[in-house]
Amino acid sequence: MKDDIRHSPLPRGPKGQFGFHLFQSHMVMRYSKNQKAAKEFLGWIHTPANYEKWFVSQKGYSTPPTAQWEKHKMWDEDPVMAPFKIAGRLGLSPGYAGPPNRKSAEVLTKYIITDMYAKGVQGMTPQEAVKWAAGEVSQIYSGS
Repeated sequence: MKDDIRHSPLPRGPKGQFGFHLFQSHMVMRYSKNQKAAKEFLGWIHTPANYEKWFVSQKGYSTPPTAQWEKHKMWDEDPVMAPFKIAGRLGLSPGYAGPPNRKSAEVLTKYIITDMYAKGVQGMTPQEAVKWAAGEVSQIYSGS
């Protein structure tokens, strides 16, 4: 199926070209009792030789964390995955341009935007679907 459907970045709009990709973050929480060991591990895993083994095993399903990985030969192996090599440059976190927080995560996990499109497909007018979605988002952000 992947060979038939292909992938493509979202088109550029008036504010630029963006995308939503699954970002993988490696961080050490302040409350961790193993700060030193965790930081040493992150330093080790992110050395190019170690990170490359993991990166290649993902076959393009991992967002490149820096522009250096956009040039990797792995992207030439499967043209279907090639659009994802720039995902790190196009991707925005939920809630952008505001801060990523609990409220933006709630909007995402409740599938409000997806449901807005579904309502349009099921017969609701685009204006009604947008109004419904705006109301749902407003309830989350206002706390009511």
